Amino acid sequence: MSDRTDNRTMYDDRPPVRRQRRKKTPWQKFKEAYLPLLILLVGLIAVIALIVFVVRLAGGSGEPDTTLPPSSGESQPAGATDPAADPSAQDLLERATALAAQYDYAGAIALLNTFAGEDAQISAAIEEYTQAQSALVQWEDSSEVPHISFQPLIVDTGRAFDGDSMQDYYNRNNLTVDEFRAVLDQLYGNGYVLISMTDMAAPDESGVYQPGQIMLPAGKTPLVMSLVPAHYSVSQAGDGFARRLVVGSDGKIACEYIDATSTRVTGAYDFVTILEEFLAQHPDFSYHGARAILGISGSDEPLGYDLSDPQEAESIQPVVQCLLDTGYQFASFTYDETRYGDATDEEVTADVQQWEDTYSAVLGEVNILIYAGGSELVEYEGAKYDALYAAGFRYFCGMNNNVTSDGQITDNYVRQARRTINGTRITEDADLVEDLFDANTVVSSDRP
Repeated sequence: MSDRTDNRTMYDDRPPVRRQRRKKTPWQKFKEAYLPLLILLVGLIAVIALIVFVVRLAGGSGEPDTTLPPSSGESQPAGATDPAADPSAQDLLERATALAAQYDYAGAIALLNTFAGEDAQISAAIEEYTQAQSALVQWEDSSEVPHISFQPLIVDTGRAFDGDSMQDYYNRNNLTVDEFRAVLDQLYGNGYVLISMTDMAAPDESGVYQPGQIMLPAGKTPLVMSLVPAHYSVSQAGDGFARRLVVGSDGKIACEYIDATSTRVTGAYDFVTILEEFLAQHPDFSYHGARAILGISGSDEPLGYDLSDPQEAESIQPVVQCLLDTGYQFASFTYDETRYGDATDEEVTADVQQWEDTYSAVLGEVNILIYAGGSELVEYEGAKYDALYAAGFRYFCGMNNNVTSDGQITDNYVRQARRTINGTRITEDADLVEDLFDANTVVSSDRP
């Protein structure tokens, strides 16, 4: 056996040494018996206090906040905060102002009521918007709303009216940018307010379409607007029209235009961008943020993009999304601009399918149909209607230039007549638009 083993055995054989325990002091007895319980109690109180603080911070304590002094020497009501010193209050007031400017007083009030605590300016704004809301008047018949439609606008009259084979076509069908601006000014001055077709009627939870409650100040008239077709071609760009819609550096929709020197510039050169420019100055021309309808057919270059080119097909996507985010709605203008009322069942079904195959992945879900050539369905039943309904169309726009408005709301769909505003209308048929504007003061001197 090794020395190491012997030593271990020797030590193991020794009897255990008994040590005398020391008596515990009173402090040791207290620590063992009460200190853990005391620590646990203090921790529990801290947790409860933290929970109460978080709840009061999230929901507001209901007590006046006197911790923020006024930003100037002027006296303020007790408990009031200055929006300049409270970014959340200032932000709410600005957002509420934008909603109220578009007659959405209910939305503005609901937004301001999310402010925790008290604020003199927020309270005053709520009172102001409540009074304004109570003064609104419901439009009598939401199915009877005027709908006016435009085509792309002429920017350079020198190139559009240059005596070539297209001059007469442009003269009959298109307004100039100056004429369109003049029309907007008069529409606004005559009390018209832009709404969407979904404001006219929308489906309830069971899918049945119900008339909308359009609430406007007394004397205001709702109006639907559309651009049909919303296409920009290379040939028209050479004749002084816009080239395409783009997303500007500020993230807003813009218009690309090629001037007479072949220089590409962006700005307000067509219907959409001029309307946006106008709404920036007159937000009360839009009801709850409504915009216009953009009719798309199977013609070349919707919005100015050639979808047969993969790069162009990719470039159109952010433009489409920007338009949707801004409030614009897309509509089918049929694929081949087929006159559905005159076509056979098979022709309508094929045209609808081709439009879907081309645009469903580009524009997303579209439920508005604008009939081409003024040829509307005679009956909303049968194979033609079934094909349209199966494709998701619920809002149908025919053409009738002889009435101020003509609509119908049924359980399953909404119909509305539209009037075209073009060169012929403002030069030869001024009486057909006299309820909207004075055509004699709109016509450009540049027309041939």
